[in-house]
Amino acid sequence: MLHSIATIKLGGSAFNWYDNNKDHLQTWRDLKQHLLERFKPSLSAIKTRLKERKQQPDELLNAYYDDIIDLCKQVDQNMPLHMIVDYLQDGMRNDLKIHVKRPLKTLDDEPTP
Repeated sequence: MLHSIATIKLGGSAFNWYDNNKDHLQTWRDLKQHLLERFKPSLSAIKTRLKERKQQPDELLNAYYDDIIDLCKQVDQNMPLHMIVDYLQDGMRNDLKIHVKRPLKTLDDEPTP
């Protein structure tokens, strides 16, 4: 069954890799783990995605937030909070940035329009 799924779903270099390693892959878990290790994106590719990530016009803020957090963790599990906030703000839609960057005197202050 595993072989049938792999031969149908994999193509190109992933199929070639599978074909050369299929004797050592007995379970779905083995296949998944080895595929992820073999074909995971490079750190520089992840950094580029993080730097270039922009919130799309129809994208919900929490979906954008989740993606940025995931990319930050892939780059550095211990990334400082101020860097994460910078990445979040840099790619955020402009109509939302103005609300995020507006200073409040205290947490009790109401934001002004």
